[in-house]
Amino acid sequence: MVDSLVLKELSEGDKELLNASLIKFHRAKDDTTKINALNNICENMMHDDWSKYQFFQLDLVIKMLKKELDSKSKWSLMNSYSSGLVNTGIIYENKGNIALAVEFFHKGLKIQEFNKDSIGIATTLNNLGSIYYNQGDISLSLKFYHQSLKIKESIGDIKGSAFTLNNLGNIYYKQGDLEKALFYMHKCLAIDEKFGDQQGLAQSYNNIGGVYSNKGDLKMAIQYYEKSLKMRETIDDQPGIAQSLYNLGSIQLKNNELRKALSNGIRSLDIAREIGFPYDIKNGAALLTRVYEQQGKGMKALEMYKLHIKMKDSINNETTQKATIRQQTQYEFEKAQIVKENEAKEH
Repeated sequence: MVDSLVLKELSEGDKELLNASLIKFHRAKDDTTKINALNNICENMMHDDWSKYQFFQLDLVIKMLKKELDSKSKWSLMNSYSSGLVNTGIIYENKGNIALAVEFFHKGLKIQEFNKDSIGIATTLNNLGSIYYNQGDISLSLKFYHQSLKIKESIGDIKGSAFTLNNLGNIYYKQGDLEKALFYMHKCLAIDEKFGDQQGLAQSYNNIGGVYSNKGDLKMAIQYYEKSLKMRETIDDQPGIAQSLYNLGSIQLKNNELRKALSNGIRSLDIAREIGFPYDIKNGAALLTRVYEQQGKGMKALEMYKLHIKMKDSINNETTQKATIRQQTQYEFEKAQIVKENEAKEH
């Protein structure tokens, strides 16, 4: 079960987890213990190789469900099966196979609903909301996010609600409904503050700053961007720091604070180059292009503009490839749905 793994790529924690779980698996005298051992790998292993064990687990659960079982054992196995289906959906989503990802999410959701697994239902609905958002289907995305939020709030999953509130806020922001965006973002912020979630706080501050910037309230935007930057520096979130510096620099440029904008732009670009993030390099270069133009430094502006275009082309090429994959998988998914509907009518 480790023949395809590159062990030297695994962290020490993953190696220990893998070793302990596989020993438990091979010593197990019943299939339930084997399933639990594989589940430990699937749920806790950080490296992408966990996906291999998801398929092992799924096959074993299907085999077990064919046996005569008491109601408690069957309920437990059905929970493992639904979890396996959803995790398999995540695997396909990461591979770009959106059609299969959606299919496995819905299969998992159906079992979760049968088992009345509220936490599982809410999580899967959130996954579906994200996948439809990435496919550009905003109405379906909002539908699934709102359903997920309603369940999380009804079962008292306050911390889990923050993630969905953040997603809703971002959708309304991109739709131009700034008041709704602020409503959901502030609700998310309150939860982050309650639980002391520094990563969440940094993101919430940044998101709220973006809304105020869009509203034209630059003073409030700067306040929230500065809070976000301070938090990200505290937790050493390098990509986040680059983003916050770019956001601050952009506002400072609007306020004609060229020295501050230049300082933050240079720092943002330096970090982006160090971590190798094309999107952040593009943003940093774009900001510095505008700053150098305002300062009358034509050659430096041209240098940054060329870098901006280079990164933009790189990102667009990647986006175009992903868009082609999405169109193909969407076609395959719709074709499969039509076949299923026709088969159902015939029966």
